[in-house]
Amino acid sequence: RTDRQWSPRGGIVWQPTDNQSYYFSYGTSFNPSAEAYSLSAATANLPPEKNRNFEIGGKFDLFDGRLSATAALFRLEKSNARTAAPDDPNLTVLAGEQRTDGFELGLAGEILPRWDVSLTYAYLDSEVTKSNSTAVGTVSGLTKSLQGMTPVNVPAHSGVAWTSYHLTDNWEIGGGVFYATKRYTDTVNEVELPGYARLDAVLAYHQKHYDVQLNVFNLTDTVYYESGQTRSALPGVPVSGQLSVRLKY
Repeated sequence: RTDRQWSPRGGIVWQPTDNQSYYFSYGTSFNPSAEAYSLSAATANLPPEKNRNFEIGGKFDLFDGRLSATAALFRLEKSNARTAAPDDPNLTVLAGEQRTDGFELGLAGEILPRWDVSLTYAYLDSEVTKSNSTAVGTVSGLTKSLQGMTPVNVPAHSGVAWTSYHLTDNWEIGGGVFYATKRYTDTVNEVELPGYARLDAVLAYHQKHYDVQLNVFNLTDTVYYESGQTRSALPGVPVSGQLSVRLKY
């Protein structure tokens, strides 16, 4: 099938002083029925899903620009999400609605000479606000409406805390924590993945024309899961390393 869809977006930035700026942005997007690279009898004649995003935020430079603080407040709306037809569950119709409200805070820059830090935190309040579909709970065995449920694999809280220190002009060492709270893996919110915190580290050697970097992931070999479905989950990376070389011209 062929889908043609307008996807306008735009924004405005106001900078009252050199060390602060504020912005507002609006954008649209769409998800075609073949976004997973296949069509079925239920979706072959289905138009794309539509999305709208509103965001307002600001940036503040501190200590002569060495440190920057950012904040953003946003809403993402899916106005015609795919859902099962009420009279035939084997067919799909565009009758659902989803909404995600959230905010993000960030702090990045140099807090002391040679010492850099990056902190981010995000909060997401996601909900299926309209649905004519139902599903049987894996745990309870009860038939429940999807309306009012939290979409799958959306953590309410997530973030990164990362820091690095330049031992010399050439050597850099760093580490940080990536974390996310629990996420539901089924549409009626009876099955969930536990939250996790993963500790990573890096050692880098910098030269004018090349960088050599060693990354170590999941230093404590924590067992965690990136995402999941009702009866399965994708494990996170175990303790592992990656050595990379970057050439600069």
